[in-house]
Amino acid sequence: MLARKLLEQTRQTKRPFEIQFSYLLLKDRIGDREPRSEEGRQLFRTFIGNVFRTIMWTAQSELARTGITINPESQSLQIKLMRDYLNEIGEPETALADHVMKSLSTAKVKGRRTQL
Repeated sequence: MLARKLLEQTRQTKRPFEIQFSYLLLKDRIGDREPRSEEGRQLFRTFIGNVFRTIMWTAQSELARTGITINPESQSLQIKLMRDYLNEIGEPETALADHVMKSLSTAKVKGRRTQL
């Protein structure tokens, strides 16, 4: 639901795209949320992997389009954690994550700035 909300906000507002997975990534380590059964774990990993890739591609697309970000420190940390999880489950997306991180580092910061 959160991924859908983020993607809908991108279409409907002029606000810069912001990854908002900090609760999922920081409060409880995502790997601790995996189902216990092998079949459930594989489905979960496939689903979360696809969500993380979609969000990173969306972030990259929006950064390329606008050159603007909100909370680059938070965004960078969340991308790092998504990259680490994808590496952990054997679906590395290092090049994509690095590309988004580079775009974040050169983006203009707009609006609020908070620390995680």
